[in-house]
Amino acid sequence: MINPSLSMGDEGINSVLNSLQRIRERALTCRTCIYALHTELTRLLEVQHLFRQLSYFDILGRTRLTIQLTRITLSLPIALEKAIAEQNVNYGHNTDVDVPATDHDAILPRQVTLLIRGVDVVLEHMEGMLKK
Repeated sequence: MINPSLSMGDEGINSVLNSLQRIRERALTCRTCIYALHTELTRLLEVQHLFRQLSYFDILGRTRLTIQLTRITLSLPIALEKAIAEQNVNYGHNTDVDVPATDHDAILPRQVTLLIRGVDVVLEHMEGMLKK
């Protein structure tokens, strides 16, 4: 025992250690989410700045940047899921890299994620057409 006056048994100590481990994991997840969001929001601000620099009459440029803003905004939850899944692989929570994100890693239901990815692909094609 660490301190005999605490009168805690091994079960109590293990419970405290498990609680501290869960707090640590949640703190790491929060940090991962903050870094992922910071990256995506920085991209969003950069595109918004470019948008504001355009002339009001640059319709094609404004449309292209609006599509980029939409794509970045829609992909925020997917970026978070990806960051959490990578964190779990890095910290050994999920040792199989080829296994898709588990339900524990998922922020949105699978169908919503697929819908967002589908819309992102369509927007990417639209953006490509505007660049030509």
